[in-house]
Amino acid sequence: MKPPVASLILLSEIMRYTENSRLAGSTLTPLLKYGNGILMIRGSGDKADYLGYGPVDVTIENNNIYDNEHNGIYMGPNNSGITIIDNSIYDNGWDGVIVDLAGQYWNPDFEDPPTSGDYANYAGSENVAVNNNSITGNTDYGVRVVGVPTNGF
Repeated sequence: MKPPVASLILLSEIMRYTENSRLAGSTLTPLLKYGNGILMIRGSGDKADYLGYGPVDVTIENNNIYDNEHNGIYMGPNNSGITIIDNSIYDNGWDGVIVDLAGQYWNPDFEDPPTSGDYANYAGSENVAVNNNSITGNTDYGVRVVGVPTNGF
């Protein structure tokens, strides 16, 4: 397994959809990992082991995250020490912020589509804080957790 991304700060940026966000010829099947403003997931090789490394100690602060085809911020099931603070997250095609404990993202070039529970880790995230953000106008949810955490989250 590859080591996780650790101690990363995303500060005062604009993350939004542009035509360059779409892969040439892509039909953007709903479970694909493309079309998000910020994407934090395990790599394909780590995904086979549900304990594969995820991001650690990441701060997303004072950004404008909007108009993305899918989600403003997408996190897979394994995250530790994530702080999302003072951002404007709006007008995204699905959710503003999503923590997907079921791990239902995939890359059709390298992986078969997931079936229920293939990549899930319901105890994989801890110390995820979403505070003092403006989260509005997203098509589905402002903030969503997919799956029921078994570790108290």
